[in-house]
Amino acid sequence: MPGESINDLYSSEIPLKVIKKAGYKVVFNNFDIPGVTQRFSNNKVMIQIFTIGLSKKDSTEGNN
Repeated sequence: MPGESINDLYSSEIPLKVIKKAGYKVVFNNFDIPGVTQRFSNNKVMIQIFTIGLSKKDSTEGNN
């Protein structure tokens, strides 16, 4: 429903833990913005897109 919180229905926490464990790091994350609740839009023409950029960790980097 328009205006309803997306965060109440979806969390990237578990998928990101698995991805990090597989040797990747998050470069940017425009879904999980501290203090921001993502909400469903009422615009039926424009699709909402949230992007999380990843990069393979260098062998010198830890598992953070």
